[in-house]
Amino acid sequence: MGMASDGRERFSLWRRAAGSAAARKRGGDLATLEWLLLAVVAVQAARLLWVVVTPVSPLPQWRAAQATLMPTEARMALFRGFDPFNAQSAAAGPANQTVTSLALVLYGVRVNEGSGQGSAILAGPDGQQQSFAIGDEVLPGVTLKAVAFDHVTIDRGGREETVFLDQSRPIDPVQAGPVDPGAAGATAPVPAGTVAPSPVRPPPVAGGNSQPTMSRDAEIFRSSIGFGMQQSTGRTRGITVNAQGPAFASSGLRAGDVITRINGREVVAADDLGALQQAMVPGARINVTVDRGGKSVPVTLAVPGS
Repeated sequence: MGMASDGRERFSLWRRAAGSAAARKRGGDLATLEWLLLAVVAVQAARLLWVVVTPVSPLPQWRAAQATLMPTEARMALFRGFDPFNAQSAAAGPANQTVTSLALVLYGVRVNEGSGQGSAILAGPDGQQQSFAIGDEVLPGVTLKAVAFDHVTIDRGGREETVFLDQSRPIDPVQAGPVDPGAAGATAPVPAGTVAPSPVRPPPVAGGNSQPTMSRDAEIFRSSIGFGMQQSTGRTRGITVNAQGPAFASSGLRAGDVITRINGREVVAADDLGALQQAMVPGARINVTVDRGGKSVPVTLAVPGS
């Protein structure tokens, strides 16, 4: 009995000693973890303090970027070199457009922005105005390809050419004549203080065109000279010339010439080309000044016919 009692006591003492050792080990692990957490907190606190006390940038005298404005002279030069009302501005198409040498006059356009279609009122060599839709044949071998607000593009044998609205001549004001009250279709007198509507001109009668009839030689002469507009910084600088037919050699012009003056008037807009084409009637003599290789050369265009 005594030996059994001693064994139990020794076992009990061993268990208490083992439990105390395990408790001491767990306590040491917890203390180590606490120290690690405190070290992490100390590092984060040091980083926060560094962010607060250090400058925003290591560069001295830091300042935000400021807008750079052009000098007044440069801005004025830029505005002088841009013409928003030019018929051949950069937004309207390529800088050099080939203006047709055909005897075509554009009187009006109708553009449908939704469908991309449109129509134009054109007059041919006979002076008779007709309405053409995109794709219609204007002349033999010439079709209407595109319509813009101030010009149309035609397809002439696979080559695109341009016809601008004729704005070279001002519109004649309509003068109201006396009205016979008893005449058929007469309108009632207009009360004082109101504006009377302008009478509508009747359409031109076929065969009643006042323009001279274009002869065969004159037509060949006109179609032999190709014209185009030369532009720089959005402004018209002259009318370019190129050969398109056999009569070009006898015109006095050379391929690459740039017409700068027409009858002493400087070329400043696309309307000047329309005025030149309108003036090329049978028997006409037109004095132009061309820029030929940097030299100003006077040339007289003598249109055949009388």
